[in-house]
Amino acid sequence: MMNKKYLMRGMAALALVATVSSCVKDVDGTSAAEEQAKAKENAELQLGLSIPEGQTWETAAQITANVNVNLKSGETYNVAVYSNDPIADGKGIFLTKGTVVNGKTFTAQFTGSKAAKSYIVGVTDKNNFTRYTTGTIENGVLTANFGASEAASRSMRSITVGTDTYSAFNFPTESELAAAFPEAIPAGAEEVETNGSYEYYTSRGGGYNYKITSAGTYTIGGSWQNVTWVVDSSYDYGGYNTVDAYNVYVNVGANQTVTLKRNGNANFNLYILSGKVTLASDFGEMGGVVISVAKGAVLNDARSSIASNYGIKVFNRGTMNATNTEKYDIGNNSTVYNEGVFEAKGPLSYSPGAGNTSYFINMGDGDDDTVDLKAPSMTLNSTCDFYTAGSVEIAGATTVTQAGIVWINNGHYKTGSMKFSAHNGTFYNYCQLIITGECCFTDGAFNMMTDSYAEINYALFNNFHVDMANNSTIYVKSGTVFGRQGAGILQGFYAKDNNTVANVILGGTTKVPTLPGAALHISGAKLNLSYKEMKFYKALHYFDANSYSNTVGNYAEETTKEQLVANKDGDTTWEQHEGATYSQVSDIKFTAPEADECAGTVEENGQTKYEEPVVYTYAFEDQISAGDYDMNDVVLKVTFPVTRNSKNEVTSIDSTKLQVTLVAAGATFNIKAYVGETALFDGQEIHQALGVNSGVMVNTGNGKAQTATPISDTVDIPEDWDGDFSNLDVWIWVNPESNMQSEAKIRFLDEKTVPFAIMVPADWAWPTERTCITEAYPGEETSEGVYDEDTSFTKWASTLERTDAMNSWVNFPRSGKVMTNN
Repeated sequence: MMNKKYLMRGMAALALVATVSSCVKDVDGTSAAEEQAKAKENAELQLGLSIPEGQTWETAAQITANVNVNLKSGETYNVAVYSNDPIADGKGIFLTKGTVVNGKTFTAQFTGSKAAKSYIVGVTDKNNFTRYTTGTIENGVLTANFGASEAASRSMRSITVGTDTYSAFNFPTESELAAAFPEAIPAGAEEVETNGSYEYYTSRGGGYNYKITSAGTYTIGGSWQNVTWVVDSSYDYGGYNTVDAYNVYVNVGANQTVTLKRNGNANFNLYILSGKVTLASDFGEMGGVVISVAKGAVLNDARSSIASNYGIKVFNRGTMNATNTEKYDIGNNSTVYNEGVFEAKGPLSYSPGAGNTSYFINMGDGDDDTVDLKAPSMTLNSTCDFYTAGSVEIAGATTVTQAGIVWINNGHYKTGSMKFSAHNGTFYNYCQLIITGECCFTDGAFNMMTDSYAEINYALFNNFHVDMANNSTIYVKSGTVFGRQGAGILQGFYAKDNNTVANVILGGTTKVPTLPGAALHISGAKLNLSYKEMKFYKALHYFDANSYSNTVGNYAEETTKEQLVANKDGDTTWEQHEGATYSQVSDIKFTAPEADECAGTVEENGQTKYEEPVVYTYAFEDQISAGDYDMNDVVLKVTFPVTRNSKNEVTSIDSTKLQVTLVAAGATFNIKAYVGETALFDGQEIHQALGVNSGVMVNTGNGKAQTATPISDTVDIPEDWDGDFSNLDVWIWVNPESNMQSEAKIRFLDEKTVPFAIMVPADWAWPTERTCITEAYPGEETSEGVYDEDTSFTKWASTLERTDAMNSWVNFPRSGKVMTNN
């Protein structure tokens, strides 16, 4: 099956169609009606089909393009409507081209296909950077939008996530912070005695103060648990327990060390004003209390978990080291508030427990050279929430396993891998997120907030979408795979509204499976998706929602967008909404934010653009009543002439003239060609124009024809022409000045019932010598080696009905049965 650049390919899945018409003049006294009847009889015999009454084969149409541009104030943009996919093909074939000032609408008319539902539109700025989107066609009008109009901008609501206060978090008040960090030991505090393993027992309750002012090892506690019952009839059991904690203050000087042990189940508030304090691994969990570490102080905590069911609050402005290498569990109604440095030697986790919500709030110490939170891994499960405004480094995985968890990065978060799942939509990135390995986003949403940046090495999106706020950028460096898509979630990337500027950059290879409704969606008039390579697949062998590397090799049956459209099975790969644009990664340059910055900088780099004006093919039979319908007796390619610069880029189009190229002459008769009343090629007979003898077949193959270089001519457009190539008077005069056959003028524009001349709005491949057009275009070849009748010339020509499949017959020439001038 052919796969050439002249065939329509690309994201718009465009189907080119042909316009066929004929005209028969009186010949040797035979009436036009009689000649028409003979012509129809011969056509039906040669084509092997019945031509229905009323058949005109008119499927080319004049289309009006309205391209609205509202990107950068004061700029002027070049606009082009393409008949192909300029990124996929490496060259743009434009149907129309012009300029537009920002805030205005580019309007132009062009000849396109009646079957086309859309065409790709490009807008190029002063730096030669091009944005692409798909313009849709309705009632002969193509509409494309780049940016929101001013009126639309005024109507857009502001971008919010709730109220941005995140009331789920229990941020401490100023008075709570003041109480958590006392500046001195209260007067009258009782000194804790130390004598080796001496146990200090006490039955004193809440509000009683103890102090440690010398280095050493101390055992705190007693054989009782200081829990008090509070009578309250509003509770089911008539009351509740509360911890009646006493206070222990440590103030031993910056270089002094203290080891604390605990006897029994007594609970006490621990305030470390200075010194280096160690909690032994068997210290045990406490509840209903506060542990605070002042600036300059150090707490080395060797426990594996910190909180009993009554919960605990940890406040750190100094240095806190969780030294247990097995784990450090801060769940069970805990709150960790960090304004200093917090480092865990083992996995950081939250213990399960419905309703026992825990929080980690990392504010950072304000030192850009210091990592405020470090851990080998961090797992958020059960009911727990995480917030950071400082810097975080997680060497391994950051994992969220369950629903109802809020994760917010308002600082700089770096992790080896990240796995978000369980139908969460409460993940927010306000600043800089770096994932050095795999990122697996499953069942939910990720929110890229204003001026935010996320960098991912490998990404897996599975039933997941990313909401993009203004000036947000997400960059996947090495590869992306998209998986299944559940009900109600259209996975992909969504700008908050049509006034939101956002960038999605997909490096490496992006793999997208086919799904009903599309597996990848992009939305937003100013959202631009840039990709290096994108591949589409029919199926997955199996899917591992927790591993990019285990999923990437499991795609089966690679396919194309065009094949999916031809299959008519409802499966698609990606979908653009609301004017979202796309480009190649090579067209942009971006700079990641520095360590103390949030937003990345995306610069749009221009590069050499290879473009050509669309070519319209006019192909003729030279005999009216005895044609063989190989449609190659005269083949003309018509377009507007262009001017190019030293880089071979098209710089201007001359719409006052036509460039006509004679590419084939399968006729043995003498023929001249015309546009309107203008004889082409200086009035030369076509064989003479090609430099061969009369009667020689040229450029029609099958071993029966010579080859010759096509010849071009530039002529003025006809005065009465309306610019529609389906209305252009292109015609041939058979046997001028010759008695070999009665002369005939076959005019494309006259009666349109029998196909003596066909016009295809593309650089069409014509049949080889003695190959009937029905044989040259039998339909798309399937994997079983048969041809799809619904996409054949025969199906298209034998009915008045016009489906997209029928109109796509020109896309599927049979290998070895057609010729090109490429």
